[in-house]
Parts: sequence; C-alpha cells; structure tokens
Amino acid sequence: FFDIVTSNWLLVNAQTKAQLRAMCGGLAKKTKHGGRLITVVTNPALYSYGDTIFMKRYGFEFAYPEVVEEGAAILIRCYTPTGEFAVEVENYYHSRQDYTEALNEAGFSEVTFHQPKLSPNPSGVDDSEYWGSFFKCPLFLAITATMKSR
Repeated sequence: FFDIVTSNWLLVNAQTKAQLRAMCGGLAKKTKHGGRLITVVTNPALYSYGDTIFMKRYGFEFAYPEVVEEGAAILIRCYTPTGEFAVEVENYYHSRQDYTEALNEAGFSEVTFHQPKLSPNPSGVDDSEYWGSFFKCPLFLAITATMKSR
C-alpha cells in the first residue's frame, strides 16, 4: 500500500461506468488507509464547450461528440510549437458525479475537483492575458481523494 497514489490520464480511458468503477477499485487496492489519490482527468465541461479551436494557441484542437453522455469520445489533437500535428488522443466522458460515485464506491472520501491556476508572474511578466482562453474552460481537472478505513 502507498501513502500517495497518482494516476494521471487513466480514468479518461473508461468507456463505461463499470470500467470507471473497476479502475477506481484498482487504485483503492494500492492506497493505504488515510492515503491520498491524486489524478488528472479531462474537464467534463469541455465536452459541451463547443469551440473546437479555442486552445489552438496552446497546441490543442477538439472534435466533440454529438451527444454528451457516458462514454462519449472527445478527440484531442495536439500540435508542436511550430503548429505541426503531433498526435491525436481519444478520451471518454464521465461527469463529476460519475467520478465522485466511482471513487466513493471504491472506498475514497473527500473527493475534490481542482481547476488549474496560473502562478502569479513566475517569470516576472504578467501573462494572464495569454492564458485567458485556457482558463475559461481548462483542458483538465485534478481530483484528490482520501482512502477511508478498510
């Protein structure tokens, strides 16, 4: 068992709630009582955002599903800094409620969603205007949770 378990971009591969529950159960099996889970998922709000190129300046484009429902696929196209296509990734939709219920069922509590934040002027330059589009509907959310007593 581990004090901290991380699983970045794992849960977005679950195409069904049953697969999501199984993945959360696997994470729970590796987490100590009182231990923490930290994971990163595609922001569920992104699936219905509608604008396919609002993150193009950051190297991303999206192909949204026609209907936002359990397991709906979103295609995320990634580009190099010079604008060349690099890779396409497929993620599957689950709501915040789906994630919370699956984690609770696996034995986690205190499930909390965290939006990314911009560090205040890390380079001494205020670049908040550049990142404005990113924070309107962030690509990802972090989820933290605590393992309950067994």
